[in-house]
Amino acid sequence: MKKIKVQLFFILLTLAAPLVYGQAGAANDLDKMYTPSNSPIFGENKKGNLSTTGFDRPQNAITFSPFLAMRGIAALTYERSLSELFSVSASAGFSFSRDYFSNVLYGSMFSQLNSNSSVISLSDIIYEGTVTPGVNLYFAASGRIYFDSNYSLYSWLFDWDKSYLELGFRYANYAYQLPTEVFNVLTPQDVSVVNTNFNIIMGQYYSSSGKIKTTHDIYYGFSFRTTSFDAFKYSNVEVVDQYNNTSTISVPTKTGLRESSLSPMLLVGYTFGIGW
Repeated sequence: MKKIKVQLFFILLTLAAPLVYGQAGAANDLDKMYTPSNSPIFGENKKGNLSTTGFDRPQNAITFSPFLAMRGIAALTYERSLSELFSVSASAGFSFSRDYFSNVLYGSMFSQLNSNSSVISLSDIIYEGTVTPGVNLYFAASGRIYFDSNYSLYSWLFDWDKSYLELGFRYANYAYQLPTEVFNVLTPQDVSVVNTNFNIIMGQYYSSSGKIKTTHDIYYGFSFRTTSFDAFKYSNVEVVDQYNNTSTISVPTKTGLRESSLSPMLLVGYTFGIGW
């Protein structure tokens, strides 16, 4: 009886072996159920995420720069990714206040580069003139190349995704009015000041996760800025006083030409926005 039981055990074991181990080299149903797929850990890349190497940069982003606002410019920037490591951007906005910062920092420092002959200087216009509503446009365009960098600026703030090199230009128009009591002009004079910058910028980029992402940039760089403004010269004008006496005085009048100046600039700033 004992011998029969042992033989029965080995027969059942032989029949059960294919169910447990399957055929040699082939996976059974349990193997297939618990074997991970070959897809990425977090699933396939979703629309709006160009990352194939872990760089989760949104395909579209709209950003705002508080540093530009400190310079009297309110603008929004749209960035469009053309590939994982290259993007282009365009900005539009308006100037609402005088640009104290750049002119205090660079106006007198590089005055030797300028050969202005206007009797009313650029610094006089900026500090004594009044900013007026008008065609105070701002726009900019640039291209970026993203890359890996071993150096991370402000690493305590964000785990930065990438560094980037940006080439671009900026245009800003400021409308001023020169009051008679300050500039000794017969009537208030409208003056246009235009800044054009060509920039080389290095920056660090971070974006959060999720369907709608937040983006952050800290940048620093170098720029050549050309500033042009309406030029003035002294002209002799006859005036009549309250007693009908006629006299000739010398007053600043527009020449119809524009003066220009060139200034190198250092750039530093921060932008934030949303991406998708």
